[in-house]
Amino acid sequence: LWQSPPIELIADDIVLTPQHIYCVGHYRRVPGTPELWVVSRESGEVLSKTAVDGFPSFLGLSASGNRLFISTREGKLICYEGT
Repeated sequence: LWQSPPIELIADDIVLTPQHIYCVGHYRRVPGTPELWVVSRESGEVLSKTAVDGFPSFLGLSASGNRLFISTREGKLICYEGT
């Protein structure tokens, strides 16, 4: 079991996989572009943060195969492919 310190990112959606937690969100009270966070399920460590080109839709994150899809409120669908 692990805990994370308080964060300012407002999560629009979260997807769990066996090894990772994928979280996409935006900032409201502090300046910042929307981001996709990849977090280790085992340790809670943030493994990476990636800027998202658009404002994420609420419940607009999904995973399929080796890809992660983010829909935006502007009507875009962004695809990230793993290595």
